[in-house]
Amino acid sequence: MAFQVSPGVQVKEVDLTNVVPAVSSTVGAFAGSFRWGPVDEVVSVSDSKGLVDHFYTPADTDAGAEDFYSAEAFLRYGSSLKVVRVASSTAYNANNGGDTDASIKNLDAYQSGFEDGGAAGTIGQWAAKYPGAIGNSLKVSVCASPDAYFNDNVTTLDAEEAAGQTVISVTSEAGFQIRDIVRFGTDPQEYRVTATATGTITVEALNQPAGTGLVSTVANSTQVHRYWEFYNQFDKAPGTSASATAAAARALTAGRHRSPCRRHSSCPSFPGRASCPSRGPCPCQSASPFQTGGQSAGVSTASASAVAARCGSWPGCTPSPTG
Repeated sequence: MAFQVSPGVQVKEVDLTNVVPAVSSTVGAFAGSFRWGPVDEVVSVSDSKGLVDHFYTPADTDAGAEDFYSAEAFLRYGSSLKVVRVASSTAYNANNGGDTDASIKNLDAYQSGFEDGGAAGTIGQWAAKYPGAIGNSLKVSVCASPDAYFNDNVTTLDAEEAAGQTVISVTSEAGFQIRDIVRFGTDPQEYRVTATATGTITVEALNQPAGTGLVSTVANSTQVHRYWEFYNQFDKAPGTSASATAAAARALTAGRHRSPCRRHSSCPSFPGRASCPSRGPCPCQSASPFQTGGQSAGVSTASASAVAARCGSWPGCTPSPTG
């Protein structure tokens, strides 16, 4: 190999086809403030999309943006980042019980303190999965029965109501929930219930300018049809699925099979039968003729004792007397 003894340019040709390209295998770790996601729990993230999926988009603050984009910058060049969301002591979970200091930081916290339902009296039936203001945007609406989905005669008007009226007199307000959809008689115009009070409901016409009341006069005693607020997003009212019906039938059948299975003529469930629907042939049958009345022929006292011992494992199964 020649060496230059004075300054100059030396050209080399290098074959790079056999060089293994460098791949980033460095595992990074980052703790920061994020808008959503589990708190005080290590989460593995492999790319920017995963960062958004777990911790949502960056907060509209300098600190929030700085933390998010610092983690996102690492993931542009690496594919393994361990992220921990940190939150202040005043970050709470939104809930329908109105509790202002409910804290469910992560799955472990839920399983240890809330999964058994013991806190339902404090936080209600629903709580946001993670702490943070995003939980305040969540809404839960339950439609648990066909009547909750649609009731074609929940009540009637208690007086004639003129066009433009928003407070409607009804015979009973008990069947209404805020944001229910209602129609009056055969009129196809739909209204949203915005408030209820004793003997009245307050409505707002849908697909009309905000605050619009009745679009036409409604006569006294007109039937009020009530719908679940999201009824038009589903094909029909909730019901029992085929799989749930089948499971219930299996459970009912299994329950019946657990009834005592008697093997003599006095048994009201299985008179004179030689086998139980759930347990097969009676052990009595292997030692003596199955008794359907009277005495068994040709069975000794010793054999009868053996039969009785075997029958002891069958609830309610009694061998017939022997001669």
